Amino acid sequence: MRGLGAFVFLVLWAWFLLWLYGCDLATGANDDHVLASVGAVQLRVEDLPVGMAEGLTPKDSLAMLKRYAEAWLRRQLLYQQAASKLAGRITAIEQQVEDYRMGLYIYEYERVYEAMHLDTLVRLGEIDTFYQENREMFVLREPIARCLIVPTVGNGDAVQELKQAYKNCGYEQLQHITTLTMEANIVPLALPDTWLSLQDLKAKVPEEVYHVLKDCRARNYEIPVGEVLYLVNACQWKRAGATAPLEFCQGEVRQLVLNRRKVELLHAMETEVVQEGVETGRARVWIE
Repeated sequence: MRGLGAFVFLVLWAWFLLWLYGCDLATGANDDHVLASVGAVQLRVEDLPVGMAEGLTPKDSLAMLKRYAEAWLRRQLLYQQAASKLAGRITAIEQQVEDYRMGLYIYEYERVYEAMHLDTLVRLGEIDTFYQENREMFVLREPIARCLIVPTVGNGDAVQELKQAYKNCGYEQLQHITTLTMEANIVPLALPDTWLSLQDLKAKVPEEVYHVLKDCRARNYEIPVGEVLYLVNACQWKRAGATAPLEFCQGEVRQLVLNRRKVELLHAMETEVVQEGVETGRARVWIE
């Protein structure tokens, strides 16, 4: 009903604009529904896209209607010219059009079917199983690292403690570091519980810090940049060509599991449709 209401409003709005600005549609047209025509083909008010003039003033709306009609006329003239000049190829073109039309229908049906039936809940056990069975698929294209990166300013007590604490990335020490950063009102740029690629690191830190990190060495750094001292502990690196840790590629694995489910779902649907058509006698291949 909402779509119908918007359509009725558009039609009434177009009529109102044409009446308000004195646009004479009677000339060359049989009724005041026609906005443009090429031979027997007409562009009518009812053919306008719903909502095309939404939010515009009457004057701007009328200008948009005119541009739309002119574009439609140009396209229709080119189409009729092409059709007349390509008369000998009409059969081939119509076959391409029909193939494309069928493809659009199938694609849209598969999209709707997938939205209704695909289970998008992927459990961690499924992710781990897929990863273990397909480890060769997850090869690193660039180095990745687990890093602690803390920007500090000044020499307060918390900062002094951080300068000692950041060199150890053990679990208990990280809890202590987290407490210290909160006390000093500091937000770490990276924590070692997350793998980051070189590109991820480049986006997080100043160029001076990235220039040091790109050497991919597991060590501690204190890197001054202006008034800020960056405390960096590059805890662990994995080189390009190594197998990516599951923690790093978990999102990719999840998507691959979903893609496999989608393929299986659509294949089962297709098989069911074909089987039903053949069993009911509605479909048959007549080549023995």
